[in-house]
Amino acid sequence: MVPFTYYLGFSNLSAEQRVVMLDEFVASGGENLVLSDALLNQFCGAPQSRKVFYQEIEKAGIKLVDAHAPYGPECDLMLPDDMRKTGMARQRLVLEFVREAGVETCCFHLGNAPAFMQYTLDELHTFICRTLEELLKWAEELKITICIENIFKPLNTVSEILTLLKKFDSPYLGVCYDAGHANIMEKGMNFPDSRPWGQWEGRGEVEWEKDVLKKLLPHIVNCHLHDNFASQDEHALPGRGSVDWKETLRLLKQAPRLKSMQSEVIPLRGGVAIRRLIESWQKTLQN
Repeated sequence: MVPFTYYLGFSNLSAEQRVVMLDEFVASGGENLVLSDALLNQFCGAPQSRKVFYQEIEKAGIKLVDAHAPYGPECDLMLPDDMRKTGMARQRLVLEFVREAGVETCCFHLGNAPAFMQYTLDELHTFICRTLEELLKWAEELKITICIENIFKPLNTVSEILTLLKKFDSPYLGVCYDAGHANIMEKGMNFPDSRPWGQWEGRGEVEWEKDVLKKLLPHIVNCHLHDNFASQDEHALPGRGSVDWKETLRLLKQAPRLKSMQSEVIPLRGGVAIRRLIESWQKTLQN
């Protein structure tokens, strides 16, 4: 069984509140955490803060298993040429923090096309390739696998991800499969308010997808697991949406490169008690 890890998020928490959350996590049966984008952003701004965090989790007996790089227009892989130098300097620092933490995988976003509407999708694809070429050199040096996440936006599709995997053909490049995002892209056409309609505006017809998990399965290294009803990206507990968890978990067990599975149900964002979060996933994983 690959390790199961949790994304708690620690945004806007004091040091005292974070310690309480970690204590509650362990008391509820939690063992593994994600080195989250929020934490990595904090480390970039205040490098000394990472040592405090490492001491906290060591004391609690918690292990960091996977990582999620900071994301947004200033640091996604879709960075235009004039922004790449600064953005990649930040991501190089992120990868060094990930390696320091003993983590071997890190999820990255290709980018959100609406942020750069002045460029065509072909131009943005070219930017992604230039960024990946640079990023992979560092990843190979640090022995970290870059995991590209499928989302419900242009240039975050299965076809784009598979194209990049074929082009670079590196053991340090893989996929972070997002079950909630896949659910939206497979069923969202049935809902007039589903997220892709707005995200693809000005970029042509939405490229609705089928069998996302099956197509990405050979390349999946880690994954984000959360539920929704294929309209909004709620990051809900399993069973509170339309994701077929029995089939999803059956297929993930067959993924040859899979190193970890991650709950991306975020307690503070979704108002979910940590004990309920862990018990829900334990029950789902046992079924």
